[in-house]
Amino acid sequence: MYISSETDNLGNAIVRFKPTQKGEYIADLKFGGQPLMESPVPMLVEDQNELKRTRAYPVDLKLPFNLSDDEHMTGDVKMPSGNTMDATVINNRDGTVQLKFNPVELGLHELYLKKNGTNIPEKPLYVWVDSKKSRCVRAYGPGLTYGIVGTPALFSLETKWAGKAALSVAIEGTSETEINVNDNHDGTCDVSYVPSMAGEYKIIMKMDEDEIIGSPFTAKISNKDTLTVNTPNDVVLSTTESDIDALYATITA
Repeated sequence: MYISSETDNLGNAIVRFKPTQKGEYIADLKFGGQPLMESPVPMLVEDQNELKRTRAYPVDLKLPFNLSDDEHMTGDVKMPSGNTMDATVINNRDGTVQLKFNPVELGLHELYLKKNGTNIPEKPLYVWVDSKKSRCVRAYGPGLTYGIVGTPALFSLETKWAGKAALSVAIEGTSETEINVNDNHDGTCDVSYVPSMAGEYKIIMKMDEDEIIGSPFTAKISNKDTLTVNTPNDVVLSTTESDIDALYATITA
């Protein structure tokens, strides 16, 4: 196998190798004859053409959208190539919907959801699709895509191929948010955060100093009382006025 190394302007060592066969490899890294802290490093070499024929994880997200029995939601998926496909949206009748589709491409997908034919205000939502055969750290779950203010947003990490690298999670958005990480001791961990303001949140995950594939992820966070166009909406008002006939209200877009 061909292996070469060089040093860049910052003093970092860059190692390149050209595998002749696909499969699992172990990189034994040493400096001055001594093993590096992260060594050995497991790697998987894949056939790029086979990878494109999709061994992608299916997408199955439980998203907090509250639909009444007479409301209907549909989903369109825009793939990295620009091609589109339909997503299945099921009303769970518990304040959530189940969004499902089987990707035929890997990478960042855009989700365009409509309620009764009208685009939701948060469009598009984003979902990163990984390969089933990838031996990289993988993040997945609804909290990487969408959430509601004041409600825990959840996602998971599969870290069994991380070796001895240290995991770090940071979230940047319209409000500061506490991050809770629970190690399941099976090569996975569950992460939750509770956003206090609506807006876009960037979720940045690193193993040591390197971002994982798909990072930063973009989650759209909405208020519970977000109004939808062309749909009847109830707005609750707090008032000390006893004579409600004297009250009037206007809503300005």
